[in-house]
Amino acid sequence: MDIEGPVQVGVVDKDDGTGRELHLNFSDNFRRLSDGQRISEFRSYINFLRNKSSGNSLDEADRQGMLLILQIAEQLLPHLETDQLSLEETIVIEIKPETILGSLIN
Repeated sequence: MDIEGPVQVGVVDKDDGTGRELHLNFSDNFRRLSDGQRISEFRSYINFLRNKSSGNSLDEADRQGMLLILQIAEQLLPHLETDQLSLEETIVIEIKPETILGSLIN
C-alpha cells in the first residue's frame, strides 16, 4: 500500500532484532507550505484517508494500514495546528511484534 500525501511512511527493522518501527517524515513540498496551507493540506489528507478507507476498493490489510495512518494523522493534527511539531525530524513509532500492529506489518 502506497499512500500519497504530506507524510511519508516507512517500516524499518530495529537494529537489535526485537521488532520494527514506523518512521514518519513530512514531505519536502509539505514543509515548504505556509502554516495555513500546511494545516489545510493536512486536513484534506485526513479527509482523503477517511474516504478511501471507507470505500470498497481496498483489501482488508490495506484498509487496516490506511486506518492506522489515519489514526496517527488525527493525533498529529492538533500538534501541527499549534506549531508543536518539528517538520524536519522523523517521528518514530515502535512496533512490538506481539501486537496487532506488529502482525499487520508482518
